[in-house]
Amino acid sequence: MSRRATFAFLLGVLCPGTGQLLAGRTTRALAFALASPLLLFPASLWLWTRSVASGGALLSFAATTLLAAPALDGAWLAIRGRDEKGRRRDSGVLSWIAVPAVFFGLLLLTLLMVTSFWLVPVRLDRESGRPNLLPGDVFLLDRRAAAVASLLPGDLVVFEHPPGSGRLHVKRWVGAAGQSVEVRGGALRIDGVPRAVDDTVGGTPESYREQIGERRYRVDRGDDETSTFGPFLVPPDRLFVLGDDRAISRDSRAFGPVALSLLRGRPLRLVFSRDPNTGVVRWDRIGLDPNRAVTP
Repeated sequence: MSRRATFAFLLGVLCPGTGQLLAGRTTRALAFALASPLLLFPASLWLWTRSVASGGALLSFAATTLLAAPALDGAWLAIRGRDEKGRRRDSGVLSWIAVPAVFFGLLLLTLLMVTSFWLVPVRLDRESGRPNLLPGDVFLLDRRAAAVASLLPGDLVVFEHPPGSGRLHVKRWVGAAGQSVEVRGGALRIDGVPRAVDDTVGGTPESYREQIGERRYRVDRGDDETSTFGPFLVPPDRLFVLGDDRAISRDSRAFGPVALSLLRGRPLRLVFSRDPNTGVVRWDRIGLDPNRAVTP
């Protein structure tokens, strides 16, 4: 790839349409400036959220391809961007002002719409999600009704508590309506059946794995009085939630089962993570599924 094509690609990554301007294709540049925030970005986000739910690598690749399409097109045009007489094409100064203005203006509008009706960033500031979720983790919350309806026991859920407060909490859904929930020494039992699938993780008895349905996850348990609860029968239209750090979590053992109407969405990928004590960015956590943030 030539130096000009490389520059066009980098420009296209920063602002779709500018790579086409470098190749002298003003009309095509405006088309990408319009299509990227209105069509390509939303479509890529949709494919990405679908890949999170299904674990499909093909959907993730398709989402990445859509995002890279403007930059790749700009690089290709820069390679062959000469007229019939072999001269380089150039775009006017007004085009270099108009295309970024159109793109960033529409991008801001699209982001406002997406965060209002679809995806919202949520930052964690509590310890009760350890070891899977850490203070300083930021994940995207899918607020669609379809996302809420797809939640199953074993999943992390985001709910509002107290009702009407607007405060969001992240806990694990462990018990559905009609089930009996019991905690003994930090270990969960559903309808009298232990959910632990091994006794220790890393040689420490305080950390082990549980499984509900197809969801397997790490748990930190304590040996104090707060780690013993129940049995409790979950009433209709309610769900029982627990924090993964059983010793310190304030959850349904304290404030009771959560009404289904208080669910606010499905957690998606971690988009950022910073240690609140040291300020160090935890790069290895970015992109992880919150339900699988600790490798099983």
